[in-house]
Amino acid sequence: ADSPLYDPWSSSEHELFLEWGEEIKQSGREFSLWTYTNCGVSDYEKGERNYAYPGFMAHNLARQWERWREFKVQGLFLCGWYAEPDQYVMWHLFFDGRRGVDELLNEYFIGLYGAAGVPLKAMYDDIESRRYDESLYPPGKLLVDCFWTDWGTAERMEAWGKLMAEARALAKTER
Repeated sequence: ADSPLYDPWSSSEHELFLEWGEEIKQSGREFSLWTYTNCGVSDYEKGERNYAYPGFMAHNLARQWERWREFKVQGLFLCGWYAEPDQYVMWHLFFDGRRGVDELLNEYFIGLYGAAGVPLKAMYDDIESRRYDESLYPPGKLLVDCFWTDWGTAERMEAWGKLMAEARALAKTER
């Protein structure tokens, strides 16, 4: 609805959440959520090549967290898990929602990978951004069929390969 990023996985859920949130504001009752953090995983098996496109979503998660705070969500049940570094971002947002997602992602990548974290974060950002770019969703095409034809194109794979090579060159240890 009012989200600045396209999110095909949760647009209907977002509308329902806004409706519930307004009712909660009016009634004053507590609001808890049951979240499916890894929805659609089984759909990955149906995509061309049968390889899942990375489900990175830290920026989307931060937008959701802001909305949850706005409606004073009192509890969350996480059914599933987020991939790293999204799991890292999620827990830090839960414990200190004042921190920014980019600050947390920089902390994650640099803290774990040192200088190699810079190209790894650049790759993460590009992968994540493609997932939320509405122009990369051809009309009438199943989302799972976009993974390696519209998002992870040969050109993108080459660019990501160069970022991985740069990260390996910057790594100071074998492990």
